[in-house]
Amino acid sequence: MFKHAIAPLTATLSQQLGHKPEYAALFLPSVLDDEIRRAGIDAIKEDLPNLDQRPIKWGPSHMAMCQGWEFLEGKYLSRPLDQCNDDGPINLILVLEYEESYLWAYLKEVDWDARVFPTCLERFGKECGERYREDIGADAYHERVSNFVDDFVNNQALQGYNRDDIRAIVIAGEASTDAVTELGRIAHKAVETETVKVLSDIETSEVVAHGAAVWAKLFGRAYNDSGCMLEFLTDEEYDAWVTRMEKEGHKSEEDVENKPQPLLGWEDSK
Repeated sequence: MFKHAIAPLTATLSQQLGHKPEYAALFLPSVLDDEIRRAGIDAIKEDLPNLDQRPIKWGPSHMAMCQGWEFLEGKYLSRPLDQCNDDGPINLILVLEYEESYLWAYLKEVDWDARVFPTCLERFGKECGERYREDIGADAYHERVSNFVDDFVNNQALQGYNRDDIRAIVIAGEASTDAVTELGRIAHKAVETETVKVLSDIETSEVVAHGAAVWAKLFGRAYNDSGCMLEFLTDEEYDAWVTRMEKEGHKSEEDVENKPQPLLGWEDSK
């Protein structure tokens, strides 16, 4: 059953990676507290004791949700290519992680220099998951989700940004097709601009996997989906990061809070 269910994803990843992917599954509660957010990493390390010496990027799934859409190439942003750079206007992506047990809203920024999508704002809707539709009825559920998304966009995002800064809407997760379609309409109405579009070229259940595959192809490193917020950099990436911090006016790397750590044993693992 599992083999047939992931057949389309396998075909897509094989095309992206150039070889057939290997899968590993880890089943965890829908909502994790901070004490067990490293469960994914610890489970993998049992089988791969030298994991710290491998070129792997750790990150929560939402960090990969924007990677597969070619935003960094200027697509789907409805802007001229000469504005798709650090000197151009800000570009924000409304990302909605839609699961059976929750709805998580993120406002992501396109960072052209670092080629990543940092989170500007986020909000967790514990009672907006699809399963609550049956509990409270379709009409009440629609109103609950609409209020959640509308409040996130209009009362949080627009406190620090302009409406036109939001250039695209991405939905990811395992919610049903009908529920995703409804959420897309709700989100589009909340943003309410002529340029913003709900992207649907990739199945919502494959958005994270597709983004991780694209990231791995671009950077030549595997992407591991986990709750750990640490980012391990290669020596070259770490040096580039320090250089960028110095250009921004930091006297030394110690001046920067929450700086990433270089990947241990990288030179030995080449």
